Amino acid sequence: FGVDPKSRKIDVRWHTDNVAAQLPRLKLLFDAEDPTLFADRVAKAHQLRRFSESLILYNFYIDNMPTEEIAGLDADQVTRLLDSAQNVQAVREAHLDTAALLKEVNLD
Repeated sequence: FGVDPKSRKIDVRWHTDNVAAQLPRLKLLFDAEDPTLFADRVAKAHQLRRFSESLILYNFYIDNMPTEEIAGLDADQVTRLLDSAQNVQAVREAHLDTAALLKEVNLD
């Protein structure tokens, strides 16, 4: 058999009942492959998928949080924030845009 380039699945045929199927590489253990390494690979793939899904959900929630009722910073808070940011040597040398910083802080 072979690999379907569109779905990237591997064509297999079960030797017990001669039924054809397509499997993703993740679910296919070759005879020459170490079963421990296979299990580690599958476990890592599931772990990374869970992490990726949680990161996607987190960013979705952050992006869709209501911001209409959030009060902005008052003048004293803005002054303290800018003073603190500009007291850091790396920030001072980089000449970063403070307007973008204030906009981000007001939204977060």
